[in-house]
Amino acid sequence: MLLSIEIEHPEHRHTRESREILYAKRNEVLSRQYTKKAEDLRALVESRLWNPKDEFYETVPRDSGATWVGVRELIGYVPWYFGLPHSDRVVAWQQLDDPHGFAGKYGPTTAERRSPRFRFEFPHECLWNGPSWPFATTQTLVALANLLNDPSQTIIGPEEYREVLAGYVRSQHIQLPNGQIIPWIDEDLDPDTGQWIARTILEEKKQPPANRGRYYNHSGFADLIITGLLGVRPAPGNSLTIHPLVSNQWQWFALDGVPYHGHLLTVFYDKTGNRYHRGTGLRVLCDGMEIGSEKTLAPLTLHLPVKRINSASTASR
Repeated sequence: MLLSIEIEHPEHRHTRESREILYAKRNEVLSRQYTKKAEDLRALVESRLWNPKDEFYETVPRDSGATWVGVRELIGYVPWYFGLPHSDRVVAWQQLDDPHGFAGKYGPTTAERRSPRFRFEFPHECLWNGPSWPFATTQTLVALANLLNDPSQTIIGPEEYREVLAGYVRSQHIQLPNGQIIPWIDEDLDPDTGQWIARTILEEKKQPPANRGRYYNHSGFADLIITGLLGVRPAPGNSLTIHPLVSNQWQWFALDGVPYHGHLLTVFYDKTGNRYHRGTGLRVLCDGMEIGSEKTLAPLTLHLPVKRINSASTASR
């Protein structure tokens, strides 16, 4: 990326977190300084990266006086990863499942399909002009989960989150020469066929090292399930929100032994009560003690016990 939102946005996040820490420590002077810095960074992202014509955050070259490149890229969803955008920017999410935008069976494309330079040929195995990258899909799904925890928009919903997550899961396999299909994660892949692109090219070239991309460390799989699909939403202080994005057709799920602020959490949902025999609906246990419940999959905000129990204790199973 050129004017890199991967650099800008983490800085905004760290600035915001520093401000909150300083405020908690009653250092109001430094807190105000960090507040202003966070606001300035946000203003720069809005003024420099948002293309009002394309209604999307876009790359801007470093050249003096340069403006947007005029191509929507998946990285344009990263601002939502850090809670930056204003509410009117949500229109950008219309592109995620658009067949001319980023839609892909095995993960969203990294550049919009309607671009004449989509997947243009270049002699390199690692391209970001259209192939799907699990790393970029991870960023996008975290960003979307953040957006879906704000009920004030109607552009996109949990169904789209689950659809993209399903493609993400579908992509992380490979077929061995003997026909066996096993779990796998590599570098980039074809969004329509699921073929691992870099791996195929390197094998054809017989270029070492063998299996260069095997278990490529760019998947936040657990995070997407825990904080996204099952909705354990971390927060500062002693509060916790549970906001599952699962379908109302789900009959049950359980998440056990989750470390959180010095506690161990258990979160489970039992639509009929016949799975776990602890009652119907959504229930949350902290260090083995129930602290909240909800009959439906609606968001549930809780306060953790002030007294923390030894972290060696285990949640009730």
